[in-house]
Amino acid sequence: MNNGFKITLLATSIFIAACSVQPVVISEQEHQARVAEDKSQLYTDQQPVGAELTLHQAIARAIRYNLDHRLKVMEQALASDMLDIARLDMLPKLTANAGYKGRNNDAGSSSRSLITGNESLEVSTSQERERLVGDLGLSWNVLDFGVSYYRAKEQADRLMIVEERRRKVIHNITQDVRSAYMRALAAQTVLGDIEPLMQRMDSALMASRKIENQGLKTPFESLLYQQRLLTSMRQLHEVRKDLVSARTELATLMSLPLSTDFKLVRPADPPLQMNIPADKLETLALLQRPELREEGYHDRISAMEIKRTMASLMPSLTLSTRYNYDSNEYNKNANWFDFSAMISGNLLDIVTLNDRLQVAKSQASVVDTRRLALNMAVLSQVHIALLDFSEASHAYQTDSALNDVEHRLLKYVKASASSQSGNELDVIEREINAVLAKLQQGESYAQLHSAYGRIFLSIGADPLPERITSHTIQGLADALASGESKWSHLDVEAEQQE
Repeated sequence: MNNGFKITLLATSIFIAACSVQPVVISEQEHQARVAEDKSQLYTDQQPVGAELTLHQAIARAIRYNLDHRLKVMEQALASDMLDIARLDMLPKLTANAGYKGRNNDAGSSSRSLITGNESLEVSTSQERERLVGDLGLSWNVLDFGVSYYRAKEQADRLMIVEERRRKVIHNITQDVRSAYMRALAAQTVLGDIEPLMQRMDSALMASRKIENQGLKTPFESLLYQQRLLTSMRQLHEVRKDLVSARTELATLMSLPLSTDFKLVRPADPPLQMNIPADKLETLALLQRPELREEGYHDRISAMEIKRTMASLMPSLTLSTRYNYDSNEYNKNANWFDFSAMISGNLLDIVTLNDRLQVAKSQASVVDTRRLALNMAVLSQVHIALLDFSEASHAYQTDSALNDVEHRLLKYVKASASSQSGNELDVIEREINAVLAKLQQGESYAQLHSAYGRIFLSIGADPLPERITSHTIQGLADALASGESKWSHLDVEAEQQE
């Protein structure tokens, strides 16, 4: 009775404590502490940025410190752990139990004769009121082993799928960094010329309005010039805004503080013509693209799923043995082993066999159809990348020629102005055109680099080789430069065949 009262009191206390839980608002200090901790973790353990930053160093920093890439690495580690767990499922089950058993009265019983119906024995007991019990059992289910084997094979393929997705993330990071780097480089090249020019444009606008007020030119001529001047100013503002955002985007991709100061180095010029045959690029794309390789693993998982479905319908054979202990003093043997072999099966599974197989085969058909559709999409991306590169090459050559003409015209107008045969306003207008032409050439150069990198992105070219001697920023940058050189000449194909 005393024990029952204690148990009731404990249960009542737990119930009251559970009912008393109320929502608690996170304090402002806790929010501030969280923000401070998150900000400190964003840029921890990073190598400092040098005075100059090359394209391959920028890509290396993004690959090493980019949070999306870190997430994929963590997912890969998680998939590897899940594979280890799936392997452990194939092992026999080893269970141990130990405990205390008691009751408030004796476990007595009597017997009755089945022949006479009379009580044959007086009430007796063969069990103590309190005793210690324990057992250690080992069991192995052959069917579970087979199903776990196929499940482990599937998990191994899922691990490879995560690896292909990590490759895809690296490819996208490389292309994003290349695009942002080249636009930021154009900004770095031109932004120094824009600020003084904007000041001169403001002065020219005020001078034009003064000339209009003084009547030195007709209102139509003055307004026409002001219109051209304001249009150019608006264009310069738009271009400057895009170029400034490119530097911020680049710092974000590298997980750098946005206020970090660095100077970009102009990389080697890409070729103006792609000499690799399109059919060779198509073959490489079908071999290397992470999406297609991922679908290959999905194919294997679908085939394994059919086998696992078949295995799960087989009769189950369970082998087990157990060591037992019971402190009951009435037992002749306090320790003993028991063992068994049991076979069982669900007969209704035979009825659902065709339906289960049909579902598994339908999943395999969906994977095959998706892979074929993806093949067509990949091939189209290769050809679109080649067309974009060709157009970017022509655009860069045209903008380079236009930039050269604009600067030659600027020299001519400046010479005329210095000899007092020209107008200062014409010089400013030509300077605007020259800066815009330089901006356009820089943007075309950035688009050419991006289009060149997009070709290798479309064929699934890995920017990093499989063997990397150093994982420092410079070591990764050197590996990226080496890998890009090999892919540009398709030297990597010979390594893969070896």
